[in-house]
Amino acid sequence: MSARGEFSKTLDELWQRRMYRLLKLMRLAPIGRPATLTRDQREGLITELQEKATNIWIRRGTRGIFRKMTWCARRNRITKGEAKSALINWARKHVPGPAIYSFWANGTCLYTGKADNLARRLRQYMLHGSEYLRAGNTIRVFGIKTPRELPKAECLAMHLFRPKRNGARAATKKWAKKCLVCQTNRLIRTELLSVFRMRRT
Repeated sequence: MSARGEFSKTLDELWQRRMYRLLKLMRLAPIGRPATLTRDQREGLITELQEKATNIWIRRGTRGIFRKMTWCARRNRITKGEAKSALINWARKHVPGPAIYSFWANGTCLYTGKADNLARRLRQYMLHGSEYLRAGNTIRVFGIKTPRELPKAECLAMHLFRPKRNGARAATKKWAKKCLVCQTNRLIRTELLSVFRMRRT
């Protein structure tokens, strides 16, 4: 089943939960009382729907929007020890402006961030012994064509790369109010919490 089909099916099931009292009165409800969801189950359902919604938006062109506002500098190997200084020198030479960067380990994105000056940001990571430099083996860098689009590009990159260790999602940033993916995910949470609050049978 497609992501859109799975999303619609889940919404149909939620609608039946919300309308259970009416369906029961009309003798149209499924046999038996619907199971009560725990808090963890509710959060899991919200996350599941948000993931499906994100997949739908990505297929609708989110990746293309990101590509139009960036240029791919390069994918670099992260080496251990003093050789890491070569990464700073490369960033200083090839990425002079703002950029989106992401640390990867064996095909999994660990962290995605933005930087006005990539070389300075990488130096900070090295001075503080960043866990991303220790755990990651690759860094991907995308230069930004228009500096003012840096927050927007970071938000889209987080949706596209799905970093595992970001402490704060891009939804907390200023551009997120305009991001269709963030708007959809906030609406999903609001609506589902409303469903759970109203379900008293």
